[in-house]
Amino acid sequence: MELLPQIKAWLKADTPVLLATVVKTWHSAPCGVGSKMAFTPSLQVVGAVSGGCVEGAVIEHGLTLLKGAPAQKLRFGVSDATAWEVGLACGGSIDVWIEHLQPHDPLLQENLHPPKWVTHLITGTRWHLHGLPTPLAPLIPQLEQRTQSGIILYEDEPLFFDVLAKPPHLILVGGGQTSVTLARLASVMGFEYSVIDPRSAFATPERFPDAKNIWHHYPHTLTITPQTAVMTLTHDPKIDDLALYTALKSDAFYVGALGSVATHAQRTQRLLEGGCSAQDIARIHAPIGLAISAKTPDEIALAILAQMVSVWRG
Repeated sequence: MELLPQIKAWLKADTPVLLATVVKTWHSAPCGVGSKMAFTPSLQVVGAVSGGCVEGAVIEHGLTLLKGAPAQKLRFGVSDATAWEVGLACGGSIDVWIEHLQPHDPLLQENLHPPKWVTHLITGTRWHLHGLPTPLAPLIPQLEQRTQSGIILYEDEPLFFDVLAKPPHLILVGGGQTSVTLARLASVMGFEYSVIDPRSAFATPERFPDAKNIWHHYPHTLTITPQTAVMTLTHDPKIDDLALYTALKSDAFYVGALGSVATHAQRTQRLLEGGCSAQDIARIHAPIGLAISAKTPDEIALAILAQMVSVWRG
């Protein structure tokens, strides 16, 4: 969850933090279940629960928790006059759980996997999935298989099951202008990215200030998870093809390659000769990006990120 680094920074500075989470939606609610917004008494805000519709009202209610009010669940919907006042006229409704986050909250613990949590929506107590108390332990096998956040009832107890899926990690093969813009867009979206390019003049900290990694070697090997998107952007087969061989044998959720239809036909032949199967090659989005008639490197970057998000969201 991209909010966590900011939350930890606030708490480290002894700043109180309120956390709001969408726990239920009906119809065309703007943000999905599990969406989060953290904020401070000085109105520093990160994240969103409605895309702008009810944030003000959520913050107003949330600040009452600093005066000793308990964690609470609020509902905003088309039949709620307050919701109309703050602008939730999209035809939907949302339930938002608001809590005063404490530094010792289990949500802030590092390296706990799977990233799944259960919050009691009466007491406000939260547990990691594998730290559930004995009365709730029978839920573990069922929740281990579940991938979507949502409210569950267990013996009439309302519980919120929260899946804190990590955001995508982009591996940008090549440090050209398209990659520079992609990196900027990825940072705005809260995505991590790394850059690999043996041409060290292209892949520099100045061009990619938020990069998790910058590698100056050929992409013979890459660390790839199911949260990884691999984008080959150099137009140089000596570089791009090496990355594709690795990506196509991995669990990367997105693989894209820059180049025209004719370029991809030549690439396909090389990959087949190099041992990739037709099924492997079919995973490549090529020409990369949505068909928005993009011409400039910046427009191409926009098309690529939009396509990647579309695949990520299924």
